[in-house]
Amino acid sequence: HGGNLSLQKSAEKQHEVARKLQKTAYKIDVPRFWGHLKDIEKFRAQLLTLPDSPGKREILRFQSFTISHMTNRSRVQRNALIFAPLFLWEVISLHYFRRDQPFRSMLYDLLCGLKLRKIEHQ
Repeated sequence: HGGNLSLQKSAEKQHEVARKLQKTAYKIDVPRFWGHLKDIEKFRAQLLTLPDSPGKREILRFQSFTISHMTNRSRVQRNALIFAPLFLWEVISLHYFRRDQPFRSMLYDLLCGLKLRKIEHQ
């Protein structure tokens, strides 16, 4: 039943894993996105076959924003000096602030792009 000690320990462990993932999501956000790009594109193609609606338009806008933001983050992580204008655009346009942990994400991208930190993958 629900009061079992093993179920309680399992729930606590899952909660701890979720907390850890939330704290480090900014590190794996970009590679995880690119790993799911084919699924995202497939979903987009299916979505485009549906009748127009406010919900559909909102999802398409969010997808376009996310692809653009992740592309720019990837570029900054590769070379922060060359892609400094893209980084500044993402900051000024508040794009980082539409994601979790914006300040950590900005710092992480810059450190990776300056080769002061290795890019982490899942």
